[in-house]
Amino acid sequence: MSRWSFAILGLVIGFSASAEVFKSVEPDGSVLYSDRPKPGAETITTPKEPPTPASPVPSISKTPMESPKTSGFKGYDKIEIVSPTNDETIRENTGAVSINVALTPPLETKLNHKLALFLDGNKVAESENTAGFQLMNLDRGTHTVRIGVLDAEGKEVAGSEPATFHLLRFSTLLNPSRPKKSHN
Repeated sequence: MSRWSFAILGLVIGFSASAEVFKSVEPDGSVLYSDRPKPGAETITTPKEPPTPASPVPSISKTPMESPKTSGFKGYDKIEIVSPTNDETIRENTGAVSINVALTPPLETKLNHKLALFLDGNKVAESENTAGFQLMNLDRGTHTVRIGVLDAEGKEVAGSEPATFHLLRFSTLLNPSRPKKSHN
């Protein structure tokens, strides 16, 4: 027989029998599992085949809003950023930008839901007020905002599509015709 035949035969015999696994605790406290015994290792015997459940395993809902805790709540039909609109240009020298949200049905505050505002991928605010958010002193440039609905544990259960906007702020560096103040 060739070397490959012995290797395949060894694998078949190894998979058909119960396997012994040895568990030991290293001096640093880490747990090590091995197929070779070490002094003081605990022997763990694994079955040939995985156990079959006595009853069917219940399926997990892909929609997190359909848990028993939600008392009949079916989810949000519409979560939309109504302003700024996607690709809108905003001219605001103070850097103040209002983010207005449309949400149907209304926010489920009885379930401790909150709105979260994500700016450029980072959560910057949370609120139970569905009127929207006010960003202050935002840097000029292109920004992306998104709204998420968070449950009582802070997990996002629904969200809006992102909206990108462009904020223009006046700069004396970009307008050389404006007189500069002297610092005498």
